[in-house]
Amino acid sequence: MGEAAYNALIDLLVDICKRNPGIGHLNYTGDTTGNLTMHKWFHATQCPGPYLEARFPEIAAKVNARLDGTETPS
Repeated sequence: MGEAAYNALIDLLVDICKRNPGIGHLNYTGDTTGNLTMHKWFHATQCPGPYLEARFPEIAAKVNARLDGTETPS
């Protein structure tokens, strides 16, 4: 995944959170109790793959920083 695609993912997640006020901020807990979950936890798949899986905590932090206004889009 290139930088442009990664940044587009962050933009998409910020937009989803803003359009759905019930979501609020992303909460990645590492299991199904958070609101940022992995497809593979619910179905027999490798989704999201090791590259994105390793970045879920970073993704949640970046999205939440944007929602809080403490980080601007790149």
